[in-house]
Amino acid sequence: MVELSDATYRWIADNDKADTTKLRLKHHGNPEMELAITQIECRRKTSVKLADTLRCERFLFPNLLSAEQATSDRLAEFHASLIEPGSSVLDMTCGLGIDAFHCARRAASVTAIDLNPEVAEAMSHNAGALGISNIQTLCADSTQWVAETRRRFDTIFIDPARRGSNGERVFALSQCRPDVVGLLPQMAGIARRAIIKASPMLDVSRTVAELRCVEAVYLIGTPTECKELTAVIDFNLPDNHRPTIHAVTVGHPTVTFTTAEESATKVEPQMPAKGMVLYEPFPSVLKSGAFSIFAHRYSLSPLHHHTHLYLSDKIDEGVPARCYRILEALPFSRQGIRELGELRQANTSVRNFIITAPQLSKKLKLRDGGPLHLFGVKVANDTYMMLLLSPLSNNQ
Repeated sequence: MVELSDATYRWIADNDKADTTKLRLKHHGNPEMELAITQIECRRKTSVKLADTLRCERFLFPNLLSAEQATSDRLAEFHASLIEPGSSVLDMTCGLGIDAFHCARRAASVTAIDLNPEVAEAMSHNAGALGISNIQTLCADSTQWVAETRRRFDTIFIDPARRGSNGERVFALSQCRPDVVGLLPQMAGIARRAIIKASPMLDVSRTVAELRCVEAVYLIGTPTECKELTAVIDFNLPDNHRPTIHAVTVGHPTVTFTTAEESATKVEPQMPAKGMVLYEPFPSVLKSGAFSIFAHRYSLSPLHHHTHLYLSDKIDEGVPARCYRILEALPFSRQGIRELGELRQANTSVRNFIITAPQLSKKLKLRDGGPLHLFGVKVANDTYMMLLLSPLSNNQ
């Protein structure tokens, strides 16, 4: 990788708002300046998700892809919280190294591996720039390295690539690179625990069955998106161990439960009415399967056992959910549609409903947007209703 001079780092800072297309035309053929322009582009792309890391002015991105695929500082900090203080960690797929850097601040040592020489070189540079001295960076095929090493670790961290050989997106762990499921025996031979970061599209129950020895599963996300499924494996556990499941929404309370608790919890649906408060669980909660347990924990009533929206008479900002006031609760019928006749604009969604959201908008002649929300839902008595909602303060 090209080394950047002190003057070039100052140039990057001075041109952080420049037109990079024009800069590339001007400096075409100059490797140092082309890498410098890449830094400007990458810093723009990651200014929010890597706000802490980018306080280091000499942090270096090897390419644009590394910026796009990088873990955010907030998620990396959460991953680091899953390792034991003072432990030894092997990161088998370090990439840009954000997870490894955060783990290194908690661990005794981190060994970070990447197959790409350019990426591994940037990883070494960045460890020095960040003042982190307990990271060893290796450029190697981590699958082969694990098979041959005699070293032992407390924890292995792995974030396998979710692209196939032709660039297509894959979701099953066995289809990722490296194949985590196939690697489990080798990983168990050199470590006590493993932390596996995977796609949020994976089914929780299937993942637990596929991996075995799962201590905990974390569904991690924001109020708008479930970003990942992370499984923590303890190789000393029996294969049939029932893990705890954690629905984590960054900045909000975590819902922790077991599938046995969810199955044993019974809650009764309630019909919605004007003036009530409706809660829509954050995506990580919904993905986790915390349905009855969610209602029970927060003293809420489901609209229906399969609609996964919940009712209360009061606002509770401690609930990890979007919160709305019900302005109208109308049957999905000609009369109900007539009563909404003056409504011209709303954000339309459906949950366990008879038609799609676009079809409902078309039937009501609604434009998308504005402050109001309209939910088409199936309710407690197995009929369909339309709920006109106004967002409350719990939605950030």
